[in-house]
Amino acid sequence: MLKHRRANRGMEGLAMDAASGKLHGFLQSPIDPLDAAGKSVETTDSADLDQDGKRNDKVKVRDFAQFARWIEFDPKTETSKLYAYPLSYALAGDKWDRNRSGSAKLGDLVALGNGRFIVIEQGTDASGVVRNFLMLVELPAGASDIAAVGIELEKNSIDASTPSALSWSQVVKLKKTVLLDLNAAGWKAEKAEGLAVVDAQTLALINDNDFGLRTTLVDAAGRALDGDPTACTVDANGVIVNDGACAAGAVGVRVARGNEIDRGTRLWLLKFPKALSSYAMP
Repeated sequence: MLKHRRANRGMEGLAMDAASGKLHGFLQSPIDPLDAAGKSVETTDSADLDQDGKRNDKVKVRDFAQFARWIEFDPKTETSKLYAYPLSYALAGDKWDRNRSGSAKLGDLVALGNGRFIVIEQGTDASGVVRNFLMLVELPAGASDIAAVGIELEKNSIDASTPSALSWSQVVKLKKTVLLDLNAAGWKAEKAEGLAVVDAQTLALINDNDFGLRTTLVDAAGRALDGDPTACTVDANGVIVNDGACAAGAVGVRVARGNEIDRGTRLWLLKFPKALSSYAMP
Protein backbone atom coordinates (compact mmCIF):
# COMPACT_ATOMS: atom_id res chain seq x y z
CA MET A 1 0.00 0.00 0.00
CA LEU A 2 1.29 3.46 -0.85
CA LYS A 3 1.82 5.91 1.94
CA HIS A 4 1.62 9.67 1.69
CA ARG A 5 3.98 12.17 3.30
CA ARG A 6 2.00 14.67 5.34
CA ALA A 7 4.62 17.25 6.33
CA ASN A 8 3.97 20.62 4.65
CA ARG A 9 1.23 19.07 2.50
CA GLY A 10 -1.60 18.82 4.96
CA MET A 11 -5.17 20.07 4.85
CA GLU A 12 -5.34 23.85 4.54
CA GLY A 13 -8.31 26.14 4.99
CA LEU A 14 -11.97 25.28 5.46
CA ALA A 15 -15.04 27.24 4.39
CA MET A 16 -18.77 26.65 4.34
CA ASP A 17 -20.66 27.46 1.16
CA ALA A 18 -23.87 28.76 2.74
CA ALA A 19 -25.88 28.29 -0.44
CA SER A 20 -25.17 24.56 -0.63
CA GLY A 21 -24.45 23.85 3.04
CA LYS A 22 -21.24 22.04 2.06
CA LEU A 23 -17.75 22.42 3.50
CA HIS A 24 -14.78 23.00 1.21
CA GLY A 25 -11.05 22.68 1.83
CA PHE A 26 -7.89 21.55 0.06
CA LEU A 27 -4.42 20.12 0.36
CA GLN A 28 -1.69 22.74 0.38
CA SER A 29 0.26 21.24 -2.54
CA PRO A 30 0.29 18.13 -4.74
CA ILE A 31 0.33 14.86 -2.81
CA ASP A 32 3.66 13.19 -2.06
CA PRO A 33 2.96 9.45 -2.41
CA LEU A 34 5.60 7.09 -1.02
CA ASP A 35 6.56 3.67 -2.31
CA ALA A 36 7.18 0.56 -0.18
CA ALA A 37 10.70 1.78 0.58
CA GLY A 38 9.42 5.13 1.84
CA LYS A 39 10.69 7.10 -1.15
CA SER A 40 8.71 9.66 -3.12
CA VAL A 41 7.01 8.11 -6.14
CA GLU A 42 8.35 9.19 -9.52
CA THR A 43 7.11 9.04 -13.11
CA THR A 44 8.51 9.78 -16.57
CA ASP A 45 8.85 13.46 -17.42
CA SER A 46 7.67 13.04 -21.02
CA ALA A 47 6.74 16.74 -21.34
CA ASP A 48 10.14 17.88 -20.03
CA LEU A 49 8.50 19.77 -17.19
CA ASP A 50 11.84 20.01 -15.38
CA GLN A 51 13.23 21.68 -18.51
CA ASP A 52 16.49 19.72 -18.61
CA GLY A 53 16.13 18.85 -22.29
CA LYS A 54 15.19 15.21 -21.57
CA ARG A 55 11.85 13.49 -22.03
CA ASN A 56 12.65 10.06 -20.62
CA ASP A 57 13.99 10.91 -17.17
CA LYS A 58 12.08 10.60 -13.91
CA VAL A 59 10.63 13.34 -11.70
CA LYS A 60 8.83 13.22 -8.36
CA VAL A 61 5.05 13.36 -8.36
CA ARG A 62 5.16 15.84 -5.49
CA ASP A 63 7.13 18.31 -7.63
CA PHE A 64 5.24 18.22 -10.91
CA ALA A 65 1.69 16.90 -10.46
CA GLN A 66 -0.46 19.55 -12.10
CA PHE A 67 -3.06 19.90 -9.36
CA ALA A 68 -3.86 19.87 -5.67
CA ARG A 69 -6.83 17.90 -4.35
CA TRP A 70 -9.85 19.90 -3.18
CA ILE A 71 -12.51 18.32 -0.97
CA GLU A 72 -16.23 19.04 -0.74
CA PHE A 73 -17.98 17.54 2.30
CA ASP A 74 -21.72 17.39 2.82
CA PRO A 75 -22.47 17.29 6.59
CA LYS A 76 -26.07 16.23 5.97
CA THR A 77 -25.24 13.06 4.06
CA GLU A 78 -21.69 12.67 5.44
CA THR A 79 -20.43 12.16 1.91
CA SER A 80 -17.61 13.88 0.10
CA LYS A 81 -16.19 14.56 -3.34
CA LEU A 82 -12.70 15.46 -4.51
CA TYR A 83 -11.94 17.95 -7.25
CA ALA A 84 -8.76 19.09 -9.01
CA TYR A 85 -7.42 22.58 -8.32
CA PRO A 86 -5.01 23.40 -11.20
CA LEU A 87 -1.62 24.72 -10.10
CA SER A 88 -0.72 26.59 -13.26
CA TYR A 89 1.04 29.89 -12.51
CA ALA A 90 -1.40 32.73 -11.90
CA LEU A 91 0.10 35.19 -14.40
CA ALA A 92 0.49 34.39 -18.08
CA GLY A 93 4.06 34.15 -19.34
CA ASP A 94 5.63 33.31 -15.96
CA LYS A 95 6.05 30.12 -13.98
CA TRP A 96 6.74 28.67 -10.55
CA ASP A 97 10.29 28.06 -9.32
CA ARG A 98 11.99 25.46 -11.59
CA ASN A 99 8.59 25.12 -13.26
CA ARG A 100 7.52 22.97 -10.31
CA SER A 101 3.84 22.97 -9.47
CA GLY A 102 5.01 21.70 -6.07
CA SER A 103 6.44 25.18 -5.46
CA ALA A 104 2.86 26.47 -5.25
CA LYS A 105 1.13 26.57 -1.88
CA LEU A 106 -2.55 27.12 -1.17
CA GLY A 107 -3.22 29.03 2.05
CA ASP A 108 -6.75 29.84 3.16
CA LEU A 109 -10.11 30.31 1.49
CA VAL A 110 -13.46 32.03 1.98
CA ALA A 111 -16.73 31.07 0.33
CA LEU A 112 -18.72 33.60 -1.70
CA GLY A 113 -21.66 31.24 -2.19
CA ASN A 114 -22.97 29.26 -5.14
CA GLY A 115 -19.70 27.40 -5.68
CA ARG A 116 -17.45 30.46 -5.76
CA PHE A 117 -14.47 31.10 -3.48
CA ILE A 118 -11.48 33.33 -2.87
CA VAL A 119 -8.25 31.37 -2.31
CA ILE A 120 -4.75 32.40 -1.26
CA GLU A 121 -2.22 31.00 -3.72
CA GLN A 122 1.46 31.63 -3.07
CA GLY A 123 4.94 30.30 -3.75
CA THR A 124 8.33 31.10 -5.22
CA ASP A 125 8.39 32.11 -8.87
CA ALA A 126 11.05 31.48 -11.51
CA SER A 127 13.05 34.54 -10.40
CA GLY A 128 13.22 33.31 -6.80
CA VAL A 129 10.67 35.83 -5.49
CA VAL A 130 7.81 34.64 -3.29
CA ARG A 131 4.53 35.75 -4.85
CA ASN A 132 1.11 35.92 -3.23
CA PHE A 133 -2.23 36.07 -5.05
CA LEU A 134 -5.88 36.13 -4.16
CA MET A 135 -7.56 33.84 -6.67
CA LEU A 136 -11.22 33.86 -7.60
CA VAL A 137 -12.19 30.18 -7.86
CA GLU A 138 -15.34 28.60 -9.24
CA LEU A 139 -16.65 25.05 -9.00
CA PRO A 140 -18.06 24.51 -12.51
CA ALA A 141 -21.10 22.45 -13.35
CA GLY A 142 -19.97 18.93 -14.10
CA ALA A 143 -16.66 19.24 -12.23
CA SER A 144 -14.98 15.83 -12.15
CA ASP A 145 -15.19 13.94 -8.88
CA ILE A 146 -11.73 12.32 -8.59
CA ALA A 147 -12.30 10.68 -5.21
CA ALA A 148 -12.12 7.18 -6.69
CA VAL A 149 -9.00 7.91 -8.75
CA GLY A 150 -5.65 7.19 -7.10
CA ILE A 151 -2.18 8.59 -7.66
CA GLU A 152 -2.25 7.38 -11.25
CA LEU A 153 -4.09 10.65 -12.00
CA GLU A 154 -1.22 12.70 -10.58
CA LYS A 155 1.21 10.64 -12.66
CA ASN A 156 -0.94 10.98 -15.76
CA SER A 157 -0.97 14.76 -15.33
CA ILE A 158 2.83 14.61 -15.73
CA ASP A 159 3.46 11.85 -18.26
CA ALA A 160 0.07 11.72 -20.05
CA SER A 161 0.53 7.95 -20.39
CA THR A 162 0.00 6.31 -17.00
CA PRO A 163 -3.28 4.34 -17.22
CA SER A 164 -5.92 6.12 -15.18
CA ALA A 165 -9.67 5.68 -14.78
CA LEU A 166 -9.83 9.36 -15.71
CA SER A 167 -6.97 10.95 -17.63
CA TRP A 168 -5.83 14.47 -16.78
CA SER A 169 -6.97 15.78 -20.15
CA GLN A 170 -10.51 14.56 -19.37
CA VAL A 171 -10.76 16.12 -15.92
CA VAL A 172 -13.17 19.04 -15.56
CA LYS A 173 -11.12 21.16 -13.18
CA LEU A 174 -11.90 24.03 -10.86
CA LYS A 175 -11.72 27.37 -12.67
CA LYS A 176 -9.52 30.15 -11.34
CA THR A 177 -8.45 33.69 -12.18
CA VAL A 178 -6.46 36.37 -10.37
CA LEU A 179 -8.61 38.61 -8.19
CA LEU A 180 -5.69 40.55 -6.65
CA ASP A 181 -1.91 40.40 -7.01
CA LEU A 182 -0.97 41.04 -3.39
CA ASN A 183 2.68 41.83 -4.08
CA ALA A 184 1.69 44.43 -6.66
CA ALA A 185 -0.57 45.91 -3.97
CA GLY A 186 2.38 46.25 -1.57
CA TRP A 187 2.35 42.97 0.36
CA LYS A 188 5.89 42.29 1.65
CA ALA A 189 5.62 39.28 3.97
CA GLU A 190 6.57 35.88 2.56
CA LYS A 191 3.42 33.97 3.48
CA ALA A 192 -0.11 35.24 3.13
CA GLU A 193 -1.90 32.61 5.19
CA GLY A 194 -5.20 33.59 6.83
CA LEU A 195 -8.30 35.01 5.15
CA ALA A 196 -11.69 36.10 6.49
CA VAL A 197 -14.72 38.06 5.31
CA VAL A 198 -15.27 41.25 7.32
CA ASP A 199 -18.27 42.61 5.45
CA ALA A 200 -19.78 42.48 1.97
CA GLN A 201 -16.83 44.37 0.42
CA THR A 202 -13.98 43.71 2.85
CA LEU A 203 -11.51 40.90 3.46
CA ALA A 204 -9.08 40.51 6.36
CA LEU A 205 -5.70 39.01 5.48
CA ILE A 206 -2.92 37.92 7.84
CA ASN A 207 0.53 36.43 7.31
CA ASP A 208 2.19 33.39 8.87
CA ASN A 209 5.44 34.49 10.51
CA ASP A 210 6.50 30.93 11.46
CA PHE A 211 7.06 32.12 15.05
CA GLY A 212 9.80 34.42 13.76
CA LEU A 213 12.00 31.43 12.94
CA ARG A 214 13.40 29.73 9.86
CA THR A 215 15.60 26.74 9.10
CA THR A 216 18.94 26.98 7.37
CA LEU A 217 21.48 24.47 6.09
CA VAL A 218 24.94 24.59 7.65
CA ASP A 219 28.33 23.22 6.64
CA ALA A 220 30.84 21.36 8.84
CA ALA A 221 32.06 24.67 10.29
CA GLY A 222 28.56 25.75 11.23
CA ARG A 223 28.32 28.37 8.49
CA ALA A 224 24.90 28.97 6.97
CA LEU A 225 24.43 27.82 3.38
CA ASP A 226 21.95 28.84 0.73
CA GLY A 227 19.56 26.04 -0.17
CA ASP A 228 16.31 24.36 0.69
CA PRO A 229 16.50 21.94 3.65
CA THR A 230 13.43 20.08 2.38
CA ALA A 231 15.34 19.14 -0.78
CA CYS A 232 17.80 17.10 1.28
CA THR A 233 17.55 13.44 2.27
CA VAL A 234 19.34 11.58 5.04
CA ASP A 235 20.53 7.98 5.38
CA ALA A 236 19.64 5.53 8.16
CA ASN A 237 22.13 7.27 10.45
CA GLY A 238 20.68 10.71 9.89
CA VAL A 239 23.58 11.86 7.71
CA ILE A 240 22.71 14.11 4.75
CA VAL A 241 23.11 12.23 1.49
CA ASN A 242 25.33 13.89 -1.11
CA ASP A 243 22.93 13.26 -4.01
CA GLY A 244 23.12 16.62 -5.74
CA ALA A 245 19.70 17.73 -4.51
CA CYS A 246 21.00 19.23 -1.26
CA ALA A 247 23.36 22.23 -1.15
CA ALA A 248 27.00 21.20 -1.58
CA GLY A 249 28.80 20.89 1.74
CA ALA A 250 25.65 20.73 3.86
CA VAL A 251 26.00 18.53 6.95
CA GLY A 252 23.06 19.67 9.04
CA VAL A 253 20.08 21.97 9.54
CA ARG A 254 19.78 24.67 12.17
CA VAL A 255 16.91 26.79 13.45
CA ALA A 256 17.70 30.46 12.97
CA ARG A 257 16.01 33.81 13.42
CA GLY A 258 13.60 34.59 10.62
CA ASN A 259 14.13 37.33 8.09
CA GLU A 260 13.30 40.75 9.51
CA ILE A 261 10.48 41.41 7.07
CA ASP A 262 8.80 38.08 7.91
CA ARG A 263 9.11 38.17 11.71
CA GLY A 264 6.30 40.65 12.21
CA THR A 265 2.60 39.84 12.10
CA ARG A 266 0.74 41.82 9.45
CA LEU A 267 -3.00 42.27 9.29
CA TRP A 268 -4.49 43.87 6.19
CA LEU A 269 -8.05 44.98 5.60
CA LEU A 270 -8.80 44.92 1.88
CA LYS A 271 -11.86 46.89 0.81
CA PHE A 272 -12.99 46.10 -2.73
CA PRO A 273 -14.91 48.55 -4.93
CA LYS A 274 -17.95 46.28 -5.07
CA ALA A 275 -19.50 43.37 -3.18
CA LEU A 276 -17.25 40.31 -3.08
CA SER A 277 -20.18 38.13 -4.11
CA SER A 278 -20.52 40.08 -7.35
CA TYR A 279 -17.12 39.01 -8.70
CA ALA A 280 -17.29 36.31 -11.35
CA MET A 281 -15.10 34.57 -13.89
CA PRO A 282 -14.24 36.67 -16.96
